[in-house]
Amino acid sequence: MFEWDAVRSEALAPRVMSGGRGTTDRESFLEGARALGLVGRRLELKPQQLLVAETLDQGHEFSAILMPRRSTKTVSILAWMLGRCLTRDDYLAAYIMATTHKKARTRFVQDVAPMLERVFPDVATRPFKIMRAAGSERIEFHNGSVFAVLAPKGEDLRSDAWDCIVVDESGEAEPEKGEDIIAGALPTMDTRPGSQFVVAGTAGRFRRGNLLWDQLEEGRAGQGGILEYSAPDILTADDTDSWEQVAAMLETCHPGVSSGLTTIATLESRYRKLKRSLFLGEYLSIFGDVGGGGSVISPSAWSAAEILTARFPDPPERFGMAISVTPGLTAGAIVAAWRDRDGGARLLVLEHREGIRWMARRTAELARKYRVPITHDNFGSVMVVVEEAHQITPRPRFDPQTTRGTTTAAGKLVEQVESGLVRHFGQDALTSAAMAARKRTIGPKAWAFGRRDVDDDIAAIEAASLALRAYDELPQRQSVRVLRPTG
Repeated sequence: MFEWDAVRSEALAPRVMSGGRGTTDRESFLEGARALGLVGRRLELKPQQLLVAETLDQGHEFSAILMPRRSTKTVSILAWMLGRCLTRDDYLAAYIMATTHKKARTRFVQDVAPMLERVFPDVATRPFKIMRAAGSERIEFHNGSVFAVLAPKGEDLRSDAWDCIVVDESGEAEPEKGEDIIAGALPTMDTRPGSQFVVAGTAGRFRRGNLLWDQLEEGRAGQGGILEYSAPDILTADDTDSWEQVAAMLETCHPGVSSGLTTIATLESRYRKLKRSLFLGEYLSIFGDVGGGGSVISPSAWSAAEILTARFPDPPERFGMAISVTPGLTAGAIVAAWRDRDGGARLLVLEHREGIRWMARRTAELARKYRVPITHDNFGSVMVVVEEAHQITPRPRFDPQTTRGTTTAAGKLVEQVESGLVRHFGQDALTSAAMAARKRTIGPKAWAFGRRDVDDDIAAIEAASLALRAYDELPQRQSVRVLRPTG
């Protein structure tokens, strides 16, 4: 007898899993698992596969499954679908791959159908009939149930009614395709009480308008079923710069590693071969940002903060000035920040160029001209510029910031952009940096600005946050009351 609870107790904890709404149909799933050869022949079900079944058995009308490669996502969902077809009368299930119909057909013809025929070798007693004809791939069960493989097109769904529609690899669907699938799917579920629409896959290249991302967001908000295995979404290139960092994260978010389906050594090989953004999506379930949607600064809030002007202003008498450079020393920025009388902040890029050979002398010139100190992070690549500026005569004043200072500066800037207290002048260097900036975790609670890819230039927004903090730390001017003689 299969010890469900004992196996389930070994499951790696998912980042998010929705709560139960009904009774788990364990026997149905186990029947599907046996039909796909997942039980016996020295094979055994993995703990995370039981979580997939339990999530789908909750009965939510809409559900999302996000799991990394090599974690049994697809075969678990197929076992769940086929188990229902085997144990329920007139259960109608449709399986779609959002990539292409060819890929779905290949999985059906090469993996699903042969295994079913192997488990049920006697055609005379087999409880189903398999049809492999291109465009008509399906299994018709003697109890009236149907498992059909369909193309990722709304029109393929519209001619039937369905109890369950699964869209696999849904993170790969372009917005138009996702909308078309949903438009075709929903009406077919109207007459089937308890019907379910399930999107599953690995992380996609973009978020906004992504079929899988949108359903995950609903699930995270408690509005649907969800099973999510992923690393923290605020990861940046700095967090994944070394294999040691990545290996530690894989141990906590990849169920294929914890259950022995794959090994850390295998994933290290993938880490060293794949482009970093691809590895993050495939094995850590981190969505890309093509088309926006991942910046720590809201694009709409940033756009609303722009001051339309034909001419950039000069800094006022009192302001903060800060510098920052990219880790690879490919670019640098000098930014000024101040507040107006009502407390609103102003951000102004004084200089932004490629490379850093120009930067120490230009920074010293501006510091001398405006009689302001140079604020900077006291750690990282920017120290190359700082050390060079120290050799300039007369030597400018410096205002180094600790890690605590940089994290405070970043959080304060983001909060004030969101609250409408920050304005800027639409300078390209600052806007592109603001949209590229991500959260980089520091310690258990703090964060600073980070970059998604190592080549992202966020120097201007880093400098802006430090400059605003520097201004806010300036001593307040005391008004002097002049006493005049009377009489």
